[in-house]
Amino acid sequence: MDALIAQGERVPIELLLAALHDENEAVRHAALEVLAARGGEHVPIEPLLLALNDENREVRCAALVALGMQRERAPIDSLLQALNDEDGNVRFVAREVLEALGKGRPIQPMGIVLQEKSEDVPTAVKDPLKAQRQYASMETLLVEMRDWNRDVRHTAVATLKAQGEHVPIEPLLIALHDKNDHVRLAA
Repeated sequence: MDALIAQGERVPIELLLAALHDENEAVRHAALEVLAARGGEHVPIEPLLLALNDENREVRCAALVALGMQRERAPIDSLLQALNDEDGNVRFVAREVLEALGKGRPIQPMGIVLQEKSEDVPTAVKDPLKAQRQYASMETLLVEMRDWNRDVRHTAVATLKAQGEHVPIEPLLIALHDKNDHVRLAA
């Protein structure tokens, strides 16, 4: 797999497209990574769309990234449908891709995407949350500060606080009374 990724541009596209049908999920994933690295040039959309239905969540995530690299050719409807995937990581990647294509405009509040019934969001999801929130609207952040998920609340508070002197003080005062100590510390 690493050899396939390292060869990148030199791997014939026909070989990459054939690898999307391999029984080994790691091969399918690697092929999608190479296709994503190539960007939108000469990469057919249909095989990427089919990969969105793969049984493996990592393959579906890689397919979303590859579709996002298509930029103006990206099938927004399919990316929006991925927001309803059964897997939280897939939903998160779909949102990330949609935000990147929308130049940072939030598609929907983070809490809607992170619908796990646990306070614990997978570690792979936690770190990108902070990086992706810099373009969130004030309204979205205020909604997310009331989310049931502590990581969503924490990220919203930290993003709001990072806005500097233009931040209304009232939401931060309310966050000081949050039930989670990390949220309180962020305020």
